Amino acid sequence: MEVLPPQYKVLKDDRVEINVQRAGDCCVRLKDGNIVMVKNLARHVASGKMVLIGCKFKFKDDLYTSPLTSSSIGVNKVYGQCSLQMWPVDKISHKYFRIPLKEKFAVLPLLH
Repeated sequence: MEVLPPQYKVLKDDRVEINVQRAGDCCVRLKDGNIVMVKNLARHVASGKMVLIGCKFKFKDDLYTSPLTSSSIGVNKVYGQCSLQMWPVDKISHKYFRIPLKEKFAVLPLLH
């Protein structure tokens, strides 16, 4: 994983704003459905494109099931982080707000 300096703590574009310094403000859903806690932002050496560096959650469950499943509106309970990985910023589907739930997190989609 080679990235160019400098590395960034905040990403603002026309679709999303991510701030890795704020605990609830650094979670995204990727277009493939994975939910990622962003740890850093940088430029990829080979392509020069912005990338997010973070940990994807291994497990994603419904936060509630009544009156409908929470995942049907993008609300999930997530836990079990993988090791650091890298994704192009254009793979972001939605910004999520992350709320601690003991050893897990509730994640809720935000509209920007």
